[in-house]
Amino acid sequence: LDEITEARIALEPALAARALAAVGKNARAREKLIAELSAIDDDLDVAILQGDAEAYGQLNSDFHFALYEAARAPVLLGLVESLWLQVGPFMRVVVGRLGTSALIDQHKEAIEGLQACDEKKIKRAVRLDILEGMKKIRGADL
Repeated sequence: LDEITEARIALEPALAARALAAVGKNARAREKLIAELSAIDDDLDVAILQGDAEAYGQLNSDFHFALYEAARAPVLLGLVESLWLQVGPFMRVVVGRLGTSALIDQHKEAIEGLQACDEKKIKRAVRLDILEGMKKIRGADL
C-alpha cells in the first residue's frame, strides 16, 4: 500500500496539473470540465449522504478519471488505471465496512483549483484526496 500510495501521489497530481494546462487557456473547455466534475461531485455527495457505498465508489472513480482524461496523457493515464485496479478492491471493502459517513474528499477543492487556474491548489487537492483514501485503507482491519 505504501508503494501504491507513493506512485499515486507522483502521478495523479501531475495528471491533474496537465488537465489544467490542457483546458486552462480555453475558457469553454475549462467550464465544460468544471461542469462535468461538479455534476459528478454533486451525485457523489448524494451517495455519501444516502450511505450508498457502491455509487460512491463508481462516482469517485468517475470524478478522478474525468479529470485525468482531460490531461490527454495516455501513458500516464494507463499507469494510474493500473494503480486503481490494484487499490480498488481494498477501497470497496473499507467503504463497505465503514460506510460513507466517514469519507472526506477534496473534490470541491480540485474544482476550485480548476476555476482559479491554480496548479498548486489542484495538485494539493488531488494529493490530499489520495492520502485520505489510502489512510482509510491502512487503518482498516482487512
